[in-house]
Amino acid sequence: MLIKPTLTILGLLNVVSFLTYVIDKSRARRDKRRISEARLLQFTFIGPFGSIPGIWWARHKTRKISYLAKYVAVVAASLVGHLSVLYYAFLSP
Repeated sequence: MLIKPTLTILGLLNVVSFLTYVIDKSRARRDKRRISEARLLQFTFIGPFGSIPGIWWARHKTRKISYLAKYVAVVAASLVGHLSVLYYAFLSP
């Protein structure tokens, strides 16, 4: 059965995605070296369920419209991929 390992891996990826936004916001506040927008979007792609609360909880990048447009597109594409992985993990013979 692939259900438990699949959920574990997806869960860890989403935790990493959440933490990436929190860490970048912390660095922004302390005027330290930041995580690039491209890297944040990559983490969003691998962990959309973590990035959504990450961007909201840290209130990070929420006023930058150009970033939010890219963010929404990446989240939508990623959710399709994640849901298809879950579909095959749960419903494949």
